[in-house]
Amino acid sequence: MQHVALLYGSQTGTAQEVAERIARDARRQRLFTNATTTLTLASMDEYDFIHRLPEASCAVFVCATTGQGANPDSMRRFWRFLCRRALPADCLARLRFAVLGLGDSSYVKFNFAAKKLHRRLVQLGAQPLLDVALADDQDAYGVDSTLEQWLTSLWPLIEKIAPKPPNVDVVPPFVLPPSRAATIFLNRETRQLDPSLNSPSAPALLHLQQQRSYYETASDEAILRLAEHALQTTDRANERAAGGISVTVRENARLTAAGHFQDVRSIVFDTQEQSPLPDYTPGDVLYLQPHNTPENAELVADMMGWSLDDTFVAVPSGMDHGSPFISNLPRPCSVRDLLTKYLDIASVPRRYFFEVLSYFAMDIRERDKLREFASMEGQLRGAMTLQEDPRTPIVMIGPGTGVAPFRSFVTHRVSTNAPGRNLLFFGSRNSAGDFLYRDEWQSLVAAGKIELFTAFSRDQDAKYYVQHRMLEEDASAAIWSALSDGGVIYISGSAQQMPQDVRAALQQIVVAQTGQSEADAEAYLAQLERVNRLQIQGARQTSRIARRLGDSHSATKKRAYYFHVPTQKSQWEPPALNSNAEDESESNDASNSSTMSQVRASHILAKHKDSRRPSSWKTQNITRTRDEALAMIQQWRAQIVNKEKTFADIAKVESDCSSAKSGGDLGFFGPGQMQAPFEHATFALQVGELSEPVFTDSGVHIILRTA
Repeated sequence: MQHVALLYGSQTGTAQEVAERIARDARRQRLFTNATTTLTLASMDEYDFIHRLPEASCAVFVCATTGQGANPDSMRRFWRFLCRRALPADCLARLRFAVLGLGDSSYVKFNFAAKKLHRRLVQLGAQPLLDVALADDQDAYGVDSTLEQWLTSLWPLIEKIAPKPPNVDVVPPFVLPPSRAATIFLNRETRQLDPSLNSPSAPALLHLQQQRSYYETASDEAILRLAEHALQTTDRANERAAGGISVTVRENARLTAAGHFQDVRSIVFDTQEQSPLPDYTPGDVLYLQPHNTPENAELVADMMGWSLDDTFVAVPSGMDHGSPFISNLPRPCSVRDLLTKYLDIASVPRRYFFEVLSYFAMDIRERDKLREFASMEGQLRGAMTLQEDPRTPIVMIGPGTGVAPFRSFVTHRVSTNAPGRNLLFFGSRNSAGDFLYRDEWQSLVAAGKIELFTAFSRDQDAKYYVQHRMLEEDASAAIWSALSDGGVIYISGSAQQMPQDVRAALQQIVVAQTGQSEADAEAYLAQLERVNRLQIQGARQTSRIARRLGDSHSATKKRAYYFHVPTQKSQWEPPALNSNAEDESESNDASNSSTMSQVRASHILAKHKDSRRPSSWKTQNITRTRDEALAMIQQWRAQIVNKEKTFADIAKVESDCSSAKSGGDLGFFGPGQMQAPFEHATFALQVGELSEPVFTDSGVHIILRTA
């Protein structure tokens, strides 16, 4: 039996969050699903390190550093054990391990705890799989800058130690990771468990069906039995949940002088009402349990459609795969107590919170934004740096809310009388509705402080974006003049397509102004990036997307070729643009998009009587309602998810689009070529991910992104 331990030492919860994320990633890749392999996820102090670590095949440590190089609280017992002098030098000779340190390079003892841990494990005979990885919170993407690359190197090494079973599919990204807990509510009148109260919504039911296709799960009957057993053993659980005692503050006296900068207090509690007192040892630390306000608890309950007086029992779901289920909740627990005493509803959410929410978002734009919050790029903070030399021209390109940092740039430059030119490119949907800071910009233009270039995409028949405005003769000349004078270009805004499209426009400007080839122009822009004269908020994501379909040069043929990362195939010609999307296409003009911002997708379309064209290749006059079309799409989607039929098989027979003849394949397309809802939905998907129902003027769709 192979045993793999995923252990964390955490002070504020970050290391625990990273460890749990690694465990989810492992489950998605179907690692540790073999009957001969077990995975344990725990803090270092919770883990039975005395007996289990010497016998483990592999251990992955995620270790934070607190204060000035101190170990976090949840690894101190573990560290004391490792430091015993009596331990044999080869006591961990069987163990192969990797250490990820989470630190902050602004501290002198950067990642000191992780370095010590790695060194001590080697001293005890353990064999490192990788050098210790030192993630830095000061990086543009925080610890993710190191984590992503480290995991890419780690997983192949782990799989050699604990191979996954053959013919096991990786879990698709559209499948919601399973929860550790299952809840069953009690009937208000009988106070008995009532599974009928747990009927999930349609989206939740779909997620459960998907999960059970890929993860080992406990049946509804097994969960009910666990809940019944939990209710029968409530005493100890409720003692644990109660934990402490209620006391009255008898004295609150200041110990320091009134004028002293520190306010140190002596607080005395009256415990006479408590009999008997909990066991304690002189010198023990007293903890206070905070409560959320009743108003906030009621607000959350209203938002969720819960009743504060409802009660439930929480039990392990059977889907944790190594993550222990730890519940301090009483059995049963009321929703009021849950929201008042146990859930930290006022904290800053962690990334995984937004990831989970994204699976339930019905609006494509909301789902897109939630996924951005959960992504590495969504954590970006302060990536752009204002040029220090006040004489340097700056070009600021900020559509929509991307203009926010440039308001700060301009305010600073104007207030300090910086002589350098300030070129601002702003774009939005229409000048009357969302021209952000219109009056402020116009007054600065009148005062000669900025040069303003605007693009409003919906103020005319043809869509007109900021990248189009950049290519106008006056704007192109102004940008090149600024660059020629040593200027800096800043791009801020959507983390989706805008940065790539703006960069493509910059490439065209360099070609037009200098006569250089496209390859030389790209090399020029790359050099600007290296010396921070081209700064893009979200640059790492931009580079990743650009590589998805980027052009390279063949050393033997001396010509450009195209390499498509998801398919791992090279080709001499750019991919053909979509020719099948007769119902979805808004424009056949290939100039609307560069190849670097294209995707490929298949779709199944169900038209209805209110569709733009209520006819198809198989039905002359479509009379079904929109709701009936939606029901058909949902049925087909369920068949695909449950692997009853393939996407292509359903598309060929059922889809109302002419792309049915090619199994729904639409080929490659870019921004501006499809109806907006269809485009937003497709670009929001990961490769291999299946969309929820999408509504356009053509009808109701499900979309499978293929590249």
